[in-house]
Amino acid sequence: LFILSVSFGIRKEWGQKKNTDVSRVLTSAQYAFEEGVALLPLNSVKGRERLSYAKDQLSPLVAGISPASAEGRKVHRLYKDVVTQLTIAMQVYRIEPELFYDASLLKPGASIGVIGQDTDMVGLLDTVGPTIVALTLSSKNAQILGGGEGYRGASLIAIHGGTAYILVGDGIHKVTVVEKKTISNIIKKDPEWGAIRSMEYYGGNLYLLDTAKSRIWKYVATDRGFSETREYLNPDTLPDFSLATGMVIDGGVWVGTKDGKILRFSQGKEQTFVPQGVEPVLGKTLTVTTTEENKNLYVLDAENTRVVVLDKDGIYLSQYV
Repeated sequence: LFILSVSFGIRKEWGQKKNTDVSRVLTSAQYAFEEGVALLPLNSVKGRERLSYAKDQLSPLVAGISPASAEGRKVHRLYKDVVTQLTIAMQVYRIEPELFYDASLLKPGASIGVIGQDTDMVGLLDTVGPTIVALTLSSKNAQILGGGEGYRGASLIAIHGGTAYILVGDGIHKVTVVEKKTISNIIKKDPEWGAIRSMEYYGGNLYLLDTAKSRIWKYVATDRGFSETREYLNPDTLPDFSLATGMVIDGGVWVGTKDGKILRFSQGKEQTFVPQGVEPVLGKTLTVTTTEENKNLYVLDAENTRVVVLDKDGIYLSQYV
């Protein structure tokens, strides 16, 4: 009887302590939930932080307490409300991608290996063919600009103002959309080049991202074509581009990497860029895109099969899963 009495007392004391702990967590989570909801219209990042805190507080209780008990019902109800508000606040859109354009309609067996965009026009490069295609996004009208033996080894395309630039084995070709006339090797392959991963046209200049040399080569437009090779980065700026996935330019230069980084450069110098409020955190393989006119940065997170939208200060806005 004595042993039973002691056991009962210990069990009762433990149960009271557990209820006290549950009540304490519930109170804290409820406060964070209400604060998060109130903050969302004023500061979405802080609001999401408070909602995430409430979710983290409640998650262990949800897994360990039965919803049949009075305390359990409160925990599960609040957790459901938190998850609902957090989902709304995170602006997560779950959609199935739809086919936009099939290159084989224009050329049987064609496949799109690389894309280059300039506002309403997109340059498509079939690296196997090889074939150069210009596609107008608004009308979905497409036309073949060139191809064949002269484009063997084609690996990258950039397009601007009715002109496409194609990186081939021995340099860069230029082809016009209207005349469909190819000018070979407007820029000849430079012995300084290592492995060119990305090519962009911006402000009358061509930029090449070199992952082997960890440099960005710049070619300035002149009356007779383009200048000799120049470096965009300052001599004291020494980034590691060995894992870069690509580059995009909007006045500054953005580079995504295979180790989960987004690098930003302005006037040849690296600028600090830290994504904030992304949940779950970004994966390893990131590809970024934006334009000078667009206020947002779009991040293809291959590991998590989604596109994350950030503003250009790194603040999370939404995601397409």
